[in-house]
Amino acid sequence: MSSQQQQTFIIDFGTNTIKYGINDCNYNEFHSILGIYENQGDSAITKLAIGSSVYQNEKMQNNFKRTKIINFIERGQVNKQNLNTEHVETFLNFLFKISFQLLTNENYMQFKLKSKDFIFILPNIQQKEFLKELIKLCFEKYQLRSIQLENPLSLISLVNNHLNKNDKLGKLYLEIGHGLTQCGSYYYLEEENNNTENNDFRNNFKSEVLEFGGKDINTYLKDNLNTKDENKIQEWKEKYLNCNPNINNNTIIDDNNNNIPNEILEIEPNFVKVLTSASNILFNNLTDFINHYIRKNLNNSKVVIEIILSGGTTLLNGFKDRLQYELKKQYNLECNVKHSCMGNLSVYFGACKLLEKNNNGEECGNKVTYEQYKEKGLDRVLDEDFSHAFM
Repeated sequence: MSSQQQQTFIIDFGTNTIKYGINDCNYNEFHSILGIYENQGDSAITKLAIGSSVYQNEKMQNNFKRTKIINFIERGQVNKQNLNTEHVETFLNFLFKISFQLLTNENYMQFKLKSKDFIFILPNIQQKEFLKELIKLCFEKYQLRSIQLENPLSLISLVNNHLNKNDKLGKLYLEIGHGLTQCGSYYYLEEENNNTENNDFRNNFKSEVLEFGGKDINTYLKDNLNTKDENKIQEWKEKYLNCNPNINNNTIIDDNNNNIPNEILEIEPNFVKVLTSASNILFNNLTDFINHYIRKNLNNSKVVIEIILSGGTTLLNGFKDRLQYELKKQYNLECNVKHSCMGNLSVYFGACKLLEKNNNGEECGNKVTYEQYKEKGLDRVLDEDFSHAFM
């Protein structure tokens, strides 16, 4: 680990999980990501993911299994009942405490925050009231050295090669989370060809959100299956929900029916039918959303759209091929769909890439330091530096 002066904590707010990472200015080194899984009560297990493996540490489990994080984020936004200073402060105390203890092995003391930089990753749909509380507490109570507010889609774009203005291929980034689907594109328009390469990477980035995600599929399965165990439903969805299109007869392939254990079919006689309906609901929502976004935002000269996928739902069996097929079938859109080069860790590595670019002298992102906050004040920081983050 580099000196403490170089540590930047990365916190990715999500509906189902909150991921933590720490970057020490070495992009080639993989850093820890921590997820606190909600809705498991006192039996919750803290999982620390290193690379592609997940380790369950008995000491961590004993320390944190009774720590409950309030249901703070719902579909990309802070719950309105938690917008007061007390709730935001409780939430930040939790984040900072486990960040130190699990990512740096340091004992948490508030004064240590003064030497730390934080990147908060949130979709661009935040309430201004929440951002005011967040920024004010970060600088006035905790006196963080700097904070950044970044959009997950623009971070994904950083690790998937920006489109240059000579390309004919539009790039669209699709991130499907547990509670929210986000769609965004970064591209150069014909008339925007003067020194565009030197602009902040967000300048030509447009994003929209759909209040639909993995939790909606889980809810549908729970409502239509006999089994109501949420963990079991999640397991079945990941293992048996088959998205593959059968192009010959325009129906979903049911060949995975033979792989479903008899004990499931005995208690769930409509199992395949319900999963097939869930798959149709998923792609009807996504294709309508993507078509609307493309027609509204992408230049008509871009005949082929490249869609880059991120998020756990996009890992369902056959998801990539089904999305490409349905966009062609329903909307006559020629799309080349592929997974992000960094998989489900693209947002985190995008934040690492952002820091690397900043350290190389490229001014990317929207860092605000403690000194700048004291000079500008809260209202100017919101208006000049963080206006992209709220509705």
